[in-house]
Amino acid sequence: MEATSENYEATLRSARNYLDTARSEYRSVEDFDAVPSELVESLNELDRELEDLEDVIRVSEQELRRAEDAADRAELLQSVLATVRDRERAIIEADVDRLRLWFDGYDRLTRQREISNSTRSRCSEVERICGMMEQLITKNRHEKVRTNDKFSPEAVDRTLRELDGNLLEEVDASEYTDACLSIIDDLLPIIHDGLGSLADENAEKSSFADSLGEVKKRRSDAKEKHETDLDAAVEVVRIALEGALIHHYSVSRAVANQDFAETLAELIRNQGLDIELDYEESAARGDVDVLLSELISVIRTEVTRSKGARLRRLLEEHNGSVNRTAAATEFAFSEILETLQTMYDDNEIADVEVTFE
Repeated sequence: MEATSENYEATLRSARNYLDTARSEYRSVEDFDAVPSELVESLNELDRELEDLEDVIRVSEQELRRAEDAADRAELLQSVLATVRDRERAIIEADVDRLRLWFDGYDRLTRQREISNSTRSRCSEVERICGMMEQLITKNRHEKVRTNDKFSPEAVDRTLRELDGNLLEEVDASEYTDACLSIIDDLLPIIHDGLGSLADENAEKSSFADSLGEVKKRRSDAKEKHETDLDAAVEVVRIALEGALIHHYSVSRAVANQDFAETLAELIRNQGLDIELDYEESAARGDVDVLLSELISVIRTEVTRSKGARLRRLLEEHNGSVNRTAAATEFAFSEILETLQTMYDDNEIADVEVTFE
């Protein structure tokens, strides 16, 4: 019994550590609106479950198994939330990389050229903010990139579009076209690498590959018109640049989701979870929602037990005493009687001895 009690206490400590880490992981992404509500609820549900286990007086092998199960699910919750964090960080890094490439193309264009003070000031501001976002990423403070009051990737995107309009008016059309083509050429290899990392089963892979062909066609058209019709070249290259930016945005998210799905499948495999799902196929398709749903179901197994099953366990802990159970748990005396009646009617209480001591 002593060894069982020692193992029990050690297991509960491990479960608490996992749950504390899970809360920390959640806090790092809670502002991203990226965590399913069921995972958030699981934090509190597991907390209550551990409190229940910590109140156990007589530790049996059955209680030890329950504690081990709770620890396993707390560890799984921590791992899932860490995976959510990694996905969001990957998306933020891709967004900042895209903005940097976009700005660098304009920055090369404006160097050694006469431009208005307002445009020069706008360039300096974008350079400053990109540097700040990159520093936050280096320090693993990705959440600050999204939640900072003074800047955000969306704000930099808007500023770059305003800068684009200014440059269109202030620099030579030929140089502007060359700058846009240079930005597209910087983005395309990254987009190609992203598409290459998507599994063939992922429907987004072929979809993006097809639409990217149109971007490349417009890029080629802009190069051809560059020599004959600059106005047309500018019009076409702006459309091509917008297409390249959109593809970088979308493909980077598809890659993050693919990696997310593969990591979730790895969790299922490593934990040896018994689920009725071809999780490897789901991962290849990038089907995050299905995989998350299965994992959430496992994490919440304990808290979805019936009221009768919980009452049965509590009565067993208190030697069948209704009075002691009511005094030591959230079950009111009247609620215990009602639940016992339901269990009796459903033939679920034949082996439970109840007293009113």
